[in-house]
Amino acid sequence: VVVVVVVVVVVVVVVVVVVSLRHIHGLVVVVVVVVVVVVVVVVVVVVVVVVVVVVVVVVVVVVVVVVVVVVVVVVV
Repeated sequence: VVVVVVVVVVVVVVVVVVVSLRHIHGLVVVVVVVVVVVVVVVVVVVVVVVVVVVVVVVVVVVVVVVVVVVVVVVVV
């Protein structure tokens, strides 16, 4: 995920530099770049949060299963 983000940011920066060298609409380009970077960051944060939530859920399920198995084995 991090590699993808870095690649995307690098590509965006290169495109912005090339475009701003060819055109004078610097402010528009800056605004577009800021929006793109913010969107990319938000997407990355959402993906990371989802992954963390999934990992936590899996860990909780595994712990519950282990506890249940231990209790059953001890009781039986």
